[in-house]
Amino acid sequence: MVVSLVLIFLISLTLSFFEERFSQRDKIVMYVILGIAMILTAGLRGFESTPDTDGYVAMYEGNEDMFQELIEPS
Repeated sequence: MVVSLVLIFLISLTLSFFEERFSQRDKIVMYVILGIAMILTAGLRGFESTPDTDGYVAMYEGNEDMFQELIEPS
């Protein structure tokens, strides 16, 4: 996942240097393609890709005891 995020960032960065050379139609196509790539990257990531997964599952299942253990003291 990190590789895909870095790749999307580098492509966006590279295209931003040449943005004034593209026509309006090409810009819209690039924005749509980059947007779809970002949505797919966020939507297709693994279930346990975040450190708070246990807390989210506990909240969803309504397990109050486990949820209280996962609350940070701040």
